[in-house]
Amino acid sequence: MSKRTRSQTLNRNSQLSQHNTTNEDDANLKDYVNKCVRYLIYRSGSNEPVKKAELKKNVLSNIGKNFDFVIKKAGDILDKVYGFKLVACDDNGYITVQNIDSNINELKHNINDENIPADIKKVLIMLILTNIFMSKNPVSEASLCMFLNTLGINPDYDKGIFGKIKDFVNITMVKQNYIVLQTDSISKEVTYIWGARAERTISKHKILNFVSKIYGDKQPSSWESQYQEANQQFDDTNNVQEI
Repeated sequence: MSKRTRSQTLNRNSQLSQHNTTNEDDANLKDYVNKCVRYLIYRSGSNEPVKKAELKKNVLSNIGKNFDFVIKKAGDILDKVYGFKLVACDDNGYITVQNIDSNINELKHNINDENIPADIKKVLIMLILTNIFMSKNPVSEASLCMFLNTLGINPDYDKGIFGKIKDFVNITMVKQNYIVLQTDSISKEVTYIWGARAERTISKHKILNFVSKIYGDKQPSSWESQYQEANQQFDDTNNVQEI
């Protein structure tokens, strides 16, 4: 065999080897993507963030530099197939979110109705988020308790239809990223602001429409700063980090 023929043969073998390696790599990445999707769906039931370290440990070990690629592909599948959006949190984690079908326009009617909604926790979430949003600034724990009391909801009463409200607010809603709990280092005062899940799933315009109906004679634009913030929420839709 001539040197030229031998060289051509080696080149073909090298190209074939590279092709087979590429196909094998693609198959491995696809497998990682599918495993990641299944794991995120499984974890979505807890409504708590999934840490990057948790993903790497349980489903994406040895993924190396392809981690972001796999997460992107998993997010695409979750969105197109399952109706979830995979959202990056500030604490190196991810949450899967769906729009809450809370029907906020009927919220005032529901909380005064004898027929309590099937998922009463959603009503409580919307009430708390409404109070925080309309306050414009972080809401103190004392202020939130006063607001709930005006609605006939006692945060210190553990046996009502809402259950242990303080635990639900300070533990569950925080873990589920509906709110962020902040504690002043000096005064130790606890305050609340909207969390990442609320920002992505709760329409501020719907909250304003709900509040307007309570007042009866006011338009949503009457609350200028909140109205501008609601408009900004829609303007930023294409800029948020949806994976």
